[in-house]
Formats: sequence, structure tokens, C-alpha cells
Amino acid sequence: MRERARVGHVAIVLAGAWLAGCSSPSGGGSGAPPSAGSTAAAIPSASTAVTVPADVLDPIVADAATRASVDKTAVTVVRASAQTWPNGALGCPSPGVMYTQAVVTGWQVVVEAGGTQYDYRSGGAGRFKLCTSGASGGGSPGGSGAPG
Repeated sequence: MRERARVGHVAIVLAGAWLAGCSSPSGGGSGAPPSAGSTAAAIPSASTAVTVPADVLDPIVADAATRASVDKTAVTVVRASAQTWPNGALGCPSPGVMYTQAVVTGWQVVVEAGGTQYDYRSGGAGRFKLCTSGASGGGSPGGSGAPG
């Protein structure tokens, strides 16, 4: 009976991985997760404009402004992309920390404030993590920006 349960769990995990592989990195065809009535920012990218919802972008801009001791209007978005992270580490694990082992859709937003670039990872509105080592580095050590 235990073997049957284990096989069932493996089948569920494989089905989830297969479904995740079938979706686009943004989780939809528009290049951005849906945002209902938010004042979002359109961020130009190499291929198409990406719209980051305001409930994701605003707390990140506020945090970067505080860290750099500048006004929020002095923070610029360097790049942003919708992501599907393999787990709760959001592509930026901290040593010795355990993370949920489930797919997390969200954003990677790199901003510049006071001459410094900050690499933020978000798994949802108002929740973000500052990746403190490497501006694009999945697998880099990170610190917390806000509860994420």
C-alpha cells in the first residue's frame, strides 16, 4: 500500500512538472500575469513590453528608495520579467533555509536607486525578496526585503 501511495505522489509531481513546462514563462500569452485595475508599469524588454502590476512594483520601489536614501521617483526599473520559480526560494536561496517545494509564479525586478542595482524577486502582491548577490543570479544567496 505504501508503494502505491508513493507511485501516486510521483505521478502527481510529474504531472505538475509537465503542466508547468506547457505554460509560457509569464503564465499567460500577454507577457504578464493578469492584473485587475492596478496602475501597473510597462517595462520595455528586448521582445515586448512587460507590465508589472503596481501591487508588485510599488513595494519594491519603496524598499529600494529606502535602502538608497532617495525619493521613490529616483528609482528606475532596469529590467523586469515574469518568472516561474521552481520553489519558494524564488531563484535566490539562502544557505540553511528550507523552502516550499512547489512552483511559484512571480516576478524578477531589477531596479536602480542611488547608483546601485537591486535584484528583487516576488512571489505575489506585496511580497518580495531582495537577492543580495548577483543581479541575475538564480541560486545566489539572498536576504529578505519584506515578508515573502
